[in-house]
Amino acid sequence: MELEFRPLNASTAQDFVSFFDHLDYSYKPDWQGCYCVYYHTTCEDDAWMARTSAQNRASALDLIARGEMRGFLAYADNQCVGWCNANALHGLQRYARSPELAEFDAKTGVIICFVIHPDFRGKGVARQLIRAAVDGFRREGFARILALPFEWKDHPELQYHGTRAMFAEAGFRVLKTDQRGAWMVLDLLTQ
Repeated sequence: MELEFRPLNASTAQDFVSFFDHLDYSYKPDWQGCYCVYYHTTCEDDAWMARTSAQNRASALDLIARGEMRGFLAYADNQCVGWCNANALHGLQRYARSPELAEFDAKTGVIICFVIHPDFRGKGVARQLIRAAVDGFRREGFARILALPFEWKDHPELQYHGTRAMFAEAGFRVLKTDQRGAWMVLDLLTQ
């Protein structure tokens, strides 16, 4: 499948929100209206659940305009069919002050979330988005990339962090595992 990958920025912001505007969330209705803003907030989960779709959409557009929400969009025939949130660790407010990630510096990128159009799931789009993100982080001089995949084999459509196998194929190694899944890293300085 021939795909094109474009970075999320002011020129692709409308494609991004339109992609989220028109997705079918029947498999997980409480995800509707996230616009991948969750990792860019620090509010408690109750406050997050009280946010409206319109608030998250507006926040996403603001974050994109300020260059604080970054990632890559996948296009097929000029239509957005996938998204990968790929940001600097310090840009993901939900993780920026995490004691578990304190050892990582400003040269650390994170691939945190994938959303793939239902018609394109299971076709390798997320794997190609990983490659686009790795190339992007490398061009920007990042030292390493973190990934936090988890496995939910009964519901693969809910594995929005990606899978351990996807990241292993891209050269990531496991740092540790916990009840949520794996912590994986790709060292860009040795490759």
